[in-house]
Amino acid sequence: MRFGRMLVCGAMLIAAGAPVSTSVVLAGEKAADTRAGAKVDANEWSQRAWRIAKSGRFDDFVTYIHDLPEDPTIGADQRAEMERSVKLLDENFAKRDQKRVERIAEVNKELDERLQGDMTPQRLAKAMRSALELWVLSTDKPSVIEDARVKKLVADADAAARKSEQDGEWLVASEMFSLLNALLEESGQYKPDLERQSRRLTMIRMYTPQRLWEMRNDRLKAEGEKPLPPYNATGDDFHEKLKGIEQDMVVRAIARAADHVEQIPTRRLLIGGIIAIETMIATNDLHRAFPDLESQASKEAMLTALRTEREQLGTPKKNAFGRVAEPGVGEIDALLNRVLAVNDRTVKISREALLHEFGNGAIDQLDEFSAIIWPDELNRFNRTTQGKFVGVGVQIELDDQSNVRVVTPLEGTPAFRAGIRAGDIIKKIGGKSAYGMSIDQVVDHITGPDGTQVILSIDRPENDGAQTADALTGETGQPPAVDAAKADGAKAEVAKPDKKYREMEFAINRQLINVVSVKGWKRKGAREDSWDWFIDKDNHIGYVRLTQFSEKTAEELRRAVSQMQKEGLNGLVMDLRFNPGGYLDQAVQVANLFVDSGVVVAMQGPNGRAESPEMAKSNVAKLKSTPVVVLINEGSASASEIVSGTLQHYGKTGDVNVMILGQRSYGKGSVQKVFGLSDDAAMKLTMQYYAIPDAAAPGYRIIHRKPGAHEWGITPNLAVEMLPKQTTESILLRRNADVLPADADAASKTALPDPDKLLTDGLDLQLETAVQILRASTFGQRPGSNIQVLKDR
Repeated sequence: MRFGRMLVCGAMLIAAGAPVSTSVVLAGEKAADTRAGAKVDANEWSQRAWRIAKSGRFDDFVTYIHDLPEDPTIGADQRAEMERSVKLLDENFAKRDQKRVERIAEVNKELDERLQGDMTPQRLAKAMRSALELWVLSTDKPSVIEDARVKKLVADADAAARKSEQDGEWLVASEMFSLLNALLEESGQYKPDLERQSRRLTMIRMYTPQRLWEMRNDRLKAEGEKPLPPYNATGDDFHEKLKGIEQDMVVRAIARAADHVEQIPTRRLLIGGIIAIETMIATNDLHRAFPDLESQASKEAMLTALRTEREQLGTPKKNAFGRVAEPGVGEIDALLNRVLAVNDRTVKISREALLHEFGNGAIDQLDEFSAIIWPDELNRFNRTTQGKFVGVGVQIELDDQSNVRVVTPLEGTPAFRAGIRAGDIIKKIGGKSAYGMSIDQVVDHITGPDGTQVILSIDRPENDGAQTADALTGETGQPPAVDAAKADGAKAEVAKPDKKYREMEFAINRQLINVVSVKGWKRKGAREDSWDWFIDKDNHIGYVRLTQFSEKTAEELRRAVSQMQKEGLNGLVMDLRFNPGGYLDQAVQVANLFVDSGVVVAMQGPNGRAESPEMAKSNVAKLKSTPVVVLINEGSASASEIVSGTLQHYGKTGDVNVMILGQRSYGKGSVQKVFGLSDDAAMKLTMQYYAIPDAAAPGYRIIHRKPGAHEWGITPNLAVEMLPKQTTESILLRRNADVLPADADAASKTALPDPDKLLTDGLDLQLETAVQILRASTFGQRPGSNIQVLKDR
């Protein structure tokens, strides 16, 4: 995770928790902007409040809004409510800072304790987690890395990781490299090690999944933890997963990779493919799938042949013009033929498995978003990219006991009509036990061709006529929220052992499911578009949350905005946190609701020039003059970065009243195009980078995080940090508040969490700050009057 530094009321917390006096005044800003508001009217006061917040001067903003304007048009009740909300903001930030100090002290003590005694791998891992949490909590992150305890811990963890890899303790090595990479992520020094371990564990998961289950179970028992559920082999036959893989697929993919935006040499890809096979051969746990890997002589013969091929590729030959000649289609095919021939004489790995790993190893050299989409993966890939799929319409998760639990059915879907409820436990799918399945396996079994039937066997808690918040809490199956929850060690509520369940069976016909991507503040009923769109009714401040950019996102947002504008809209919070992106055309259309002219986004190819600009259309910018705060965080990626970055640019030029608040975004600004490799396989290849408008020369900037980069993504106008526990609690409350009532009358009877607690209890400081900025910037405005904010100076 990446957390920006947050300054509050002139004090900053360092690792030890001591306050340090600070003064925050930006060069060029007039001191009048932060003076008392007594001599200005409400409109001028509001404009100044907006400008101060937008400049990133949080301390000055808080100081400024404490002194309200003496405007006779402001009623006593309105003034009192503003004072109350400002006081609550003060209290909630003070509460966060106090919790930070307390938790830092606890973690420091915990780290000291964990560094005592015999440093077993388990103890090392726990100490590394403490160091990582200390780094996350600290406002002075370099000081944590330079801490003598942490420096020694990193050295010990490095040595333990490499020894574990030598000894074949793959889980230990993977965990240690993962923690090292998380702590020193910006340096990138442990990324290759982590990728190597991830590739090895992926191989074990593919070819000997029961062995991976055994390794994980043994690790849990050694640590005194609860063991895994019994191994479930459903869907784990690698022969089925590798069906349809052919040599031509790999050859075409490697040849097509020549069009990659970074123009990576083909020989580097081929070396990557060979190294992947070497890793496969060196992974002893794969002998259950490929018995000849137990023969040391066979392994040595194969490794020698691979080493020879790798050395030849590492010595490039030049053509008659003195240029390095990259292997063509014929040479790629010939290399694979030689590797396959040696394999057949030695370790006898199945042809499909070897091609699968060679292909993955080769394309992994490009970037993390380019990949071969194998025949077994094509349907799943289409599901995740189209914003629609054929299934029954349920959101699911794994609870603490590895049960498959329904988070909520989607309105109007077969599951909703059949009577599936939030909290139901899916025990069987088509007669096969779901216990022990991964989420992907469950999804694969529930989805299928349109019109076909699937039978779900359900356990429903007795006397569960009303849905309760307790029945809904747990580990979410939605990325990246699950990582936030698990990283913070959140405890999920689980069913009590003595709780009684009623067994039920549902025969449900699958159909095309369209996922609604625009949500509001509070549910009003059982329809997916039945929302209360106002987070602050009295001040006419709206709220929309875009979960992704699917096929109808812009249309859904347009309808929501129209509803709010009919009731009078003074300001809007647009929440793009944890939005992973989606369709480019939808990002352009969403931006066009704010911007009525100019470039929204362009493409930058290998030549470094911005080309093929997507332009805003006139007469569709419904929100051009409305003050809008856009929320982003490290989970905002791709299309959400295009929208937030473009709006930030036009906010700076004064063309729109938009500011960005939260934390720096993920930095996924690359364009993948999908190419067919056969009728049953495809490839996604990074061809370009997104380039968003920028006032500085040459007029554009890319947002993608390249290896070794220090700047990437979208940096908010105002950085507001939330503690990990706050993030976890806000995610769970927000998700549970979104659960769909079982029927049209259930909304008033359902005991679901109240999202207002995100503001009143200080759980979501980013959202609370956004609302307070909009309250200040629209102070004294009539519904829908839309103030005109001055351009930045």
